[in-house]
Amino acid sequence: MHNTLTWLHISDIHFYPKMAWRDNDTREDLIDYLNKIFNENKLLRPDFIFCTGDIAFGELSSSPLSSQYAEAINFFDKLRHVCGKNGNLLPKEKLFVVPGNHDVNRNKINQLAQITLQNYARDSVKYCEKINNYIAEYSFEFKNSIFRLEDYANFVKDYLPHQNDEDGRLCFGKIIDLDGLSIGIAGFNSAWSCAGPEDDRHIWLPAHWQFNYARKKIRKAKIRIGLIHHPLDWFNESDQKFATERLSKDFHFLLHGHKHNSWVTPVNTHIIIAAGAMGAALDTEFGFNIVQLNLLDSKGMVYLYTYSISEGGWKPLTISAHAEKGQWEIPSLPFKFDNPLSSILSIQKNFDNLEYIDSITNSTIVTKEQFINNIDNYSDNLQEDVRQFLIEDIVSNAWDLIVFDPFLGNKIFTKFEKYKSDNIIVRIILPLCKIANALPLSRQDVEDMFSIFKLDMLKANKSFELKCIILFLQLIKYIIYNKEHEECIEGINEKLIELKEMNEEFVNKFCADIYFRNKCDFVDMPVFFRNKIKFFYDNYVAHNETAPLARLSPIIFSPLQAISKGIDYILSQIDSIAGQCSDATECRWCLIAWMRVVPLFEDYDDNNEFNNNLRLLINRFDNKIVSKSSFFQYSYLISLLHSFLETKDIKFLFKYEDEFARRKASIRPPQIILLQLEYASCLYIFCEDNDIDTIASLKIVHLMQDNQKIIDNYLFNNILLSTCLSLQKPFPVNQETLKKEVFKWIISYTKALSNLFAKPLIEKNHTNFRYISAAIKVYQNRSLYIDAMMKSLEFFYKNLSQCSPSFCAKSCFCFKYIGKQYELIKAYIEKALLADEYSIIRNARDIARCLYLLRNYSHNIDLNHLSQLEKKFCEITKIGTSTPKFFWIYYATRQLSNMPKEYNFIYELGNYLEHINRKAYQLKLKYGEVFSLTLSDDVIKFIRDNKEKSIIAAVLNIDLTYAEAWNHLGTAVFDNGKINRIQSFKIASIFYTVAKCFSREKREYDMKYCYNYIRCKSNYYLESAEKVEAFFIHDTLYYLMQPKTKIFLYRSECVVDFFRLLNRDWNYFDDNMRQKIKEIIDKVSWLKKLNLLNFQNPLDSDKSLDVSF
Repeated sequence: MHNTLTWLHISDIHFYPKMAWRDNDTREDLIDYLNKIFNENKLLRPDFIFCTGDIAFGELSSSPLSSQYAEAINFFDKLRHVCGKNGNLLPKEKLFVVPGNHDVNRNKINQLAQITLQNYARDSVKYCEKINNYIAEYSFEFKNSIFRLEDYANFVKDYLPHQNDEDGRLCFGKIIDLDGLSIGIAGFNSAWSCAGPEDDRHIWLPAHWQFNYARKKIRKAKIRIGLIHHPLDWFNESDQKFATERLSKDFHFLLHGHKHNSWVTPVNTHIIIAAGAMGAALDTEFGFNIVQLNLLDSKGMVYLYTYSISEGGWKPLTISAHAEKGQWEIPSLPFKFDNPLSSILSIQKNFDNLEYIDSITNSTIVTKEQFINNIDNYSDNLQEDVRQFLIEDIVSNAWDLIVFDPFLGNKIFTKFEKYKSDNIIVRIILPLCKIANALPLSRQDVEDMFSIFKLDMLKANKSFELKCIILFLQLIKYIIYNKEHEECIEGINEKLIELKEMNEEFVNKFCADIYFRNKCDFVDMPVFFRNKIKFFYDNYVAHNETAPLARLSPIIFSPLQAISKGIDYILSQIDSIAGQCSDATECRWCLIAWMRVVPLFEDYDDNNEFNNNLRLLINRFDNKIVSKSSFFQYSYLISLLHSFLETKDIKFLFKYEDEFARRKASIRPPQIILLQLEYASCLYIFCEDNDIDTIASLKIVHLMQDNQKIIDNYLFNNILLSTCLSLQKPFPVNQETLKKEVFKWIISYTKALSNLFAKPLIEKNHTNFRYISAAIKVYQNRSLYIDAMMKSLEFFYKNLSQCSPSFCAKSCFCFKYIGKQYELIKAYIEKALLADEYSIIRNARDIARCLYLLRNYSHNIDLNHLSQLEKKFCEITKIGTSTPKFFWIYYATRQLSNMPKEYNFIYELGNYLEHINRKAYQLKLKYGEVFSLTLSDDVIKFIRDNKEKSIIAAVLNIDLTYAEAWNHLGTAVFDNGKINRIQSFKIASIFYTVAKCFSREKREYDMKYCYNYIRCKSNYYLESAEKVEAFFIHDTLYYLMQPKTKIFLYRSECVVDFFRLLNRDWNYFDDNMRQKIKEIIDKVSWLKKLNLLNFQNPLDSDKSLDVSF
């Protein structure tokens, strides 16, 4: 399916022999100019050409209309040639025209009848029904009037028969199938009552009949375009009113000419586009346009062009405030377009199921073109060996080529949907096309696909039979993962038994894989089907006791019990099994077993050591297996990006770029898109932290400096964005603005992928956000992800009784980014704590954070009930009685005033840190400036001495530079500082400062810590009545000037006290400082909107104003 639609719109050509000396040059220049445009940007080559009237100049004794249309044919052929692709002419069927007033032969007008029409037009409300009946009945009066367009009618009949109106009304409606995208094009006849200068406000359409006719013809089209010569305000009162109302309901675009003035009029429901003239006397009248709609972005662009007689050539038409560079943007299309990637999203409700069957690799890899040719060439009447070759080739490639390419799937579906199902190829591929287009499957679809096993040729060819089994098992796995196809499960339940009889070993192993997925909570299934799968699994294990899957099952099913033997024992077991794995399924579960147990020893699984070890294990497997598996290729590449996020070391980006080029061919399209989104976001993070000299080594910078289109490079190109207009242009090389341009492009790229891919993925299931690590750090896209998570969380909240407890445990991760949703948090937490022990421990950090939020910030919580939840969580996770974990910090600070040991430790620690370097407090460092905080030996000793007595000390002892722990200490002190508020604010400020410093050293997100410091330090000054330091004011304001600071969710709450401080001390500031404060606040729009600067005029009072907020 096309994801762009492009057309060339011309009008008012006026083939006038007398002016050929002038107009011929203009038209020839147009052909040359279009050729130049299309050579520079091949994506602007149009799908259609529209001409909205006045093709001819009019009947002349020296030049009859027939000769003018002969010239027009010659011109249109040249136009079709330059607009065609690969040296071919654009088909005539893609050229549409309508008549204009200059196409009228005035010698054929019945003057008495014309006077009657004009008189009727003056009282149009009274006579509108009469005129509508004229055209509806094709009356004598209408035939008499339309005779004036006889020459135009002959031109259309001979040259453009596809739009010829056999009824003779010279209007049309056609639906064109553009590779699966239906385009409705309706041509109106607004010229049949035209006669001369008196036409203005006195011509008839008539609107009611012509709009009804057009709607009947094109109402089923996805995009509906109307062509007319006259703008609507040229019609009589009745027609004008009716056409305006119907236009908003029946059309998305209306194109017209006549006025010789290029313009775009966007309305909520439709867009009106006017073209200038091709034949004109003044520069201001010339014009044509190229319109391109990006259906995926739901945006468009109107490229406007004009002709300069003095300059002798065509050029972009600039219109102040609308089209500064000749490009009039359409920010939102007037119709909803179903994203074709919804098909990809439909098979990844859980991202795990992107990996289907890859234990047997296809022997043949074909291109899309070869694949389609094989389908087209197949016939049941072919010789047996040819039939077998074609069927085997189609079966081997059908899943990868159709299911993961919605555009190809749509094209094949559109082509073969009407065919009878007695064709074996159609029965095989149509269910796959349905999957590609996110259409529901029926039980009959399962039967149709299974019919392939009735072919006699399978009996003598076990290799071909296995490929057919693989294809059908892929279908089974898809149905299991997509519950909307649950009616099909009964059908596949029966088919599994038949498949087992064909290849028992392979089918049993497949069922073992499915059973593992169910036990790991990757997928749910009906009880009857789970029992069948388990039966096959038990059968497999009984006959393969020493096989990798059998040896892995205790680790996978009972990871907590497995780790009781110690990490070294478990890792040695997994390493031993890794050497035994002989196919992708065994390797996959070996890696998953490792990923299920290692995080139980490590506190979190996104550290560099974890990712390095993951890559080492992948390299431990047979490379012949790994190289053909999308799961392993994806896992390896994403781990490189995670290593970069942890270390900010550019070597991981270089490694990724090299490895991506080598591994891309083995990765599924959704995985490619996610990798590209994360990679581009990593580039953003790296560029944000480094100067132009440092980022000059990046691939994207080289592409930009070489003036190449970045989107065409393998690192960025994918099926979604190959035609995204905003990403197509090469950038000029300018060292001064290079970093800015890199940022601009990356933001556009990540925003496009976030909208088209990640947002719908997360909206379907918020737990998919776990796959997004870097993209959330591009602050321009952050709100998009938060909104998507919120939408999904609310959807599942309404159906929480249907969700598993382990799903709710995984969901707690999202509340790190979504605040104040305490009712949601409570509901998810209550169900999460009903999960199995492994799920609770695996998600302990996120569950602990949610419990902390409920304890400290929710005002409508039953504290006794909450205490029971906390107690249960503490018992399951063994807080205080096992190896310390970072999440313990949430438990230890949940009610600080009731925990004297922790309370005393925190305040003593704060006193130890009171004399840290003043530079540490600075929020806004100079560009390139680095400050490294070193804790004194006394501080370190104090923490270590208390690690057995205090949970907080035990957590800090794991990693003294863990920023979130310090931030949490600051918040605990701030929230519980009831005894000595001044001292509490002072100590909390220190802890927030330490968190910020350690976060910056690791180049991690530090905004939360900075805002907390601003809030806390402001409260310290307010509470102590101490005069504020000028440095704190300047530093805070300069920090808030940074664009990224506006994304922090609680920014307003955190600066309220800072403004209270400004208001309190306003009269102590000198004039320069006051002016500077006002200037900065005026520049920061979100600060200005808060309108919190509320001081007394210093000339009127010498006392500070006490303002309550």
